[in-house]
Amino acid sequence: MNYIVKKSKKKWDIDYYEYDLDGFTFHPNKNSKNNELQITSIKIFNEEMIENLVHNKINDKFKLLYNKIMSTLYDEDSSDDANEVVLGEIQKFRSALDIRYKNFMKNEEYKLYMENLYYLDIELRNKIAINNYRRQMQMNSMLDQYNFSFDEDIEELEESYSHGRSR
Repeated sequence: MNYIVKKSKKKWDIDYYEYDLDGFTFHPNKNSKNNELQITSIKIFNEEMIENLVHNKINDKFKLLYNKIMSTLYDEDSSDDANEVVLGEIQKFRSALDIRYKNFMKNEEYKLYMENLYYLDIELRNKIAINNYRRQMQMNSMLDQYNFSFDEDIEELEESYSHGRSR
């Protein structure tokens, strides 16, 4: 691969020509300590290095997502909106695995991540369903109390109405 390094007044610029080779492209940390050299993207061709890099990136992201899911699952006060947000993050991670990383992962590792995401998704959806059921039961019990007292009031009104109209 050919590249050209140019220096202009204390700043290094790298010009390179991209070839159509299969490799993994990633963007390094933008908060690098070296301000003289700014790298926007790196393309790796070594398969072993790609597997290690992808594994580390995915594992870090999965750990963050897993911790977020577990905190949401064990938080009894979490709202359905928070649960829906985490479900969206699961879908986003699943899509990223499928679109961006699948070609660079071992098949067993890919299946393991997808299976874990599937089960976490089911657990979160079950929690949402249980919360909806509890909320519906509370509403039903409140309505039952309201309807019971409302029915008694209607009976009293009907009695007074029937006695007042009788001639």
